[in-house]
Amino acid sequence: MRILSAFILFFNFSFANSDEKIIWKDEGFNTTDTYIQEYYIGSKKSLINGNLKNYDLTYLKTFPNIKYNKKNWKCRPWMVEEMKNDTKNVYRIYSLNDCLPCLDKGSGYFCSYPYFKMEFKTKLYDEILMDRKDNKFSEISKDGTTHVKLSINLSSREVVEIVQKKFKKSGKTRLGSRLIKYNTKYREIPSEGSEPITVARDIQSAVLFGTLFPRLKRDVNLSIENKEKLNLREKDINTIISIEPAAQKFKFQTRD
Repeated sequence: MRILSAFILFFNFSFANSDEKIIWKDEGFNTTDTYIQEYYIGSKKSLINGNLKNYDLTYLKTFPNIKYNKKNWKCRPWMVEEMKNDTKNVYRIYSLNDCLPCLDKGSGYFCSYPYFKMEFKTKLYDEILMDRKDNKFSEISKDGTTHVKLSINLSSREVVEIVQKKFKKSGKTRLGSRLIKYNTKYREIPSEGSEPITVARDIQSAVLFGTLFPRLKRDVNLSIENKEKLNLREKDINTIISIEPAAQKFKFQTRD
């Protein structure tokens, strides 16, 4: 039970419904020749250990500036989502997307569904959005990132997740992986009774993840900073996902 609890903690990395208590005060668009950026400015009060603190927040959603119409407005080949507290990162998400018919709109409407996603969050994510302090993990990088999660589509309905964290107590950086099966190609609802297989490995001695995974994080961070499409090498992705035993019989999948 202790091991199971540790794995649940390791993969506790959800962004769902975390911004419901944010009060948005302003919104608009920034547009360049290459990208469109939606922005929202607001604030949130967080109560931690009996202390109430107000945080100023900015949310940015950036996607390529291509010709859009009403029906394909949400069809974006790549997208960057960022939340900041002043100049400090709360979280950053980069995704490459397939454009498929929208689940919640009428005929002819297309939406973005990610086939590759990398998420970075800092300790401010827990403090501001989850009203708690997480003292179990240390910073992985200079920008304050404490959690990294990579999600990659496999086959027709599978997703492999790889999570990186650094445990404060031991000082060790760990990778965890699991394979999740979904009931449809949209990968919205996990299949009933589908239990993910989870492993955790010490990456200090792994030559593979001493080069490929750091390089992928670097390239994704550059794409976030430059607001541009990430160029993926399929060979590298297939090598990275090999950390998960259950994923070794699958290959990287973009469009279904």
